[in-house]
Amino acid sequence: MTAHTTNINMSQDAVDRLTEGHYSLYGFKAVKSTAKGSPLIWFATKTYSLTTVVDWEEHYNAYTSRTDIKPNTLRSTLAR
Repeated sequence: MTAHTTNINMSQDAVDRLTEGHYSLYGFKAVKSTAKGSPLIWFATKTYSLTTVVDWEEHYNAYTSRTDIKPNTLRSTLAR
């Protein structure tokens, strides 16, 4: 596992406008593949400030199927 940290720095004006506009901050993992795929949303929050710290560790799994995975469906890993 590899640990990562990133700091998201915003001005007070940006924080105020995002808060007043009820915006969410999303974290996502981009997908690069020759197959069809969509970015994975890791988190969504309306809690952010001048400096928002995001920490994560990488864990990867693979999934195989004989049928297409339908959009907006949740898959869980049953075996590791």
